[in-house]
Amino acid sequence: MQLDMIARLKEMKANPSQFASDYDFHQQLVGLVRQLHDGHTGYSAPSCYSNFRPLQPLMLISYASETGGLYPDIGVAAIYPGLSPYYKSIGIDVAQLIGGTVLSINGVDAWQYIMMFANSSVGTSKDVQVRYNIALTQFRNGASYTLGSFESRTSCPKPKAGEKVQYDVRLTDGSIVTVELPWVALVAQSVTNVQSFTKWCYSAPTTEEKWARSQQSKQQLLAEPRVELAHTAIKPTTSDPAFEIVPLLVSDDVSFYSVNKNTAVVVVPSFEPISYLEFGKNLEAGLTLLANNSLHRLIVDVTNNGGGDLCLGYTLIKLLFSEFSPYGANDLISSPLAVDLANAAVETGVDDTYWSPQKWIDVTTNKTFPAGSTSWLVPGIQHVRGGVLGNYSNLFRDGCDIYFDVMPNPVNVHYRPSQVRVLSNGFCGSTCAVFSRHLQEFDGVKTVAVGGVQQMTMGISTTPGGQVIDVAEAVSMIEELGQASNPLSPQDFITTATMRFTLREIYPWNRDDTEVPIEYFYEPATYHIPYTKDSAINSQLVWKDVVKTFIN
Repeated sequence: MQLDMIARLKEMKANPSQFASDYDFHQQLVGLVRQLHDGHTGYSAPSCYSNFRPLQPLMLISYASETGGLYPDIGVAAIYPGLSPYYKSIGIDVAQLIGGTVLSINGVDAWQYIMMFANSSVGTSKDVQVRYNIALTQFRNGASYTLGSFESRTSCPKPKAGEKVQYDVRLTDGSIVTVELPWVALVAQSVTNVQSFTKWCYSAPTTEEKWARSQQSKQQLLAEPRVELAHTAIKPTTSDPAFEIVPLLVSDDVSFYSVNKNTAVVVVPSFEPISYLEFGKNLEAGLTLLANNSLHRLIVDVTNNGGGDLCLGYTLIKLLFSEFSPYGANDLISSPLAVDLANAAVETGVDDTYWSPQKWIDVTTNKTFPAGSTSWLVPGIQHVRGGVLGNYSNLFRDGCDIYFDVMPNPVNVHYRPSQVRVLSNGFCGSTCAVFSRHLQEFDGVKTVAVGGVQQMTMGISTTPGGQVIDVAEAVSMIEELGQASNPLSPQDFITTATMRFTLREIYPWNRDDTEVPIEYFYEPATYHIPYTKDSAINSQLVWKDVVKTFIN
């Protein structure tokens, strides 16, 4: 699908009377960008319009049909904490619905209704199966969870005043009930009057404040670790030798488990750790622990990993497979503004922007581009993107050698591709997508996607663009290059609205094809397994099905 955003924006500008309010205008912008189905590209309305979060009380899950049907069941896993008393006060006992099966939503088969919602109102991924999973509550271990975008409308279309959702539910006793549930809203910040609301809406932080906030998470390379790691041996399992989850090393950043006598799981929830030092120490301790206990098969669980530091993703690849160069080839658009910024970078000697030649390493020479030249970007290489012919830079890669040098490198813990499985619910984005697609395409690691609808293929990851940048960061770099007055330069928002977008694209590792970035090259997972009713509530139980793929 191709989306002509410029045409729609021009139409919105020419006909402002189509918007009932300023709120409606911003919601239209959010919805327009959402149609790109790109997790890197998004518009967020001013924070005052995100102050309230509409909720449905039912935390819904999807799992293989318990009656042998072709399509998944939708179940009620729990009620959102604190909402039962409100619904009881209006005569609805939502607690009785826990454990029940939702037969239909607003008169449509439940799974189909969720799929329709995923198609129309979830923008994170081009893979509808991933969007389907995102629409529903995702549980990690029976306790922690991420609310689905169907139940929690943080950025999806907000319900209208008085709107209700009708559910037909088969209860655990076999009886069927129909309930109509109004929406409730949680409010993040109280306002006392119109003036305070307006000030909150339109008093945007300075560009410097926005830049500092966006960079804060990147400045933790020297942060102190929060806990000491215990290098302990594995206790033997007794209850079920074929499959027993034994925690070996558990932290916020990376965790290790054994599941049988020769198989382990490493859970990587993010590539943006709270502490880089702790992340590195955890990897060293965990991988050494696996090697010392002869756990020579490894499941890499990157479920709900939204990405982070690309060099950390490359570092983990190098640790697992001892690759000399795990990098992917990238380029960025050589637009008129990009050319001006590249020229300014050369003239000023500024070397730390995305348009500075010293920032990138030439894939053909494995050296940084020459500091005094724009030849890496100008005149550029022509490609067709979205039906439009444009100029793009020469191919380049990141420089992560400092990570390879600083991060621990335990010996004798490397794996063969046949010994590894990558597991995800499809929401493995950005750096995680680059990491998992590299293992899938270059190393030949078999991948396992869980959830979605079994009659459709599903990918392991989403949104593998090479760089995301927001307007505030772009404006700050443009100012650093002395190009703030350039008529082509964007201006920062005068409100608390924000927008992010993809700056560069990355190409496949095994194909000499620079016409199709991996964002637009679909590669299904090797295995596609459904959730069961139990594993949909405790996703660690999915590991049991993944273990079977080492045998089949």
